[in-house]
Amino acid sequence: MKHIEEKAKEVGLKVVKSEAGDIYVEGPAENVAAFRAQFQAAEQAAIKEFNSSGLQPVEYKTLVRPEVVEKKTAGGIYIPEITHEREELAQVIATLIAVGGNAFDGWSGQVPKTGQRVYVAKYAGIRVKGVDGRQYQIISDKDISAIITKET
Repeated sequence: MKHIEEKAKEVGLKVVKSEAGDIYVEGPAENVAAFRAQFQAAEQAAIKEFNSSGLQPVEYKTLVRPEVVEKKTAGGIYIPEITHEREELAQVIATLIAVGGNAFDGWSGQVPKTGQRVYVAKYAGIRVKGVDGRQYQIISDKDISAIITKET
């Protein structure tokens, strides 16, 4: 937020934050347009860097990266491969990596954003391997059940 305020002030704009947490800039229209274009370009560059999978979901689909399931227990016992694979498929905690163009349309209240950790339905969607070698799931936006806001 502070970085945004500094950049806005550089071009003569004022930053306003709504009660809902949305950020707006106020000032001359040409300055707002220039700032918006600059901000969107920076945002797109950050998204490309964040999503190294080579995959972009479409429509109502989302791309999540499930958390890694350990192959060994805390006590040092190795988990059999078949059990490990089953646990990976059932993993319910993931990071939201990318969203399709219509994902979350019509949702009210909290809408998940890329980079947030979320709970997803067990066995949802399809498993795919990204160009970066990591495992991902392509799931429907409705398969995201909750945003993780605090760790236990």
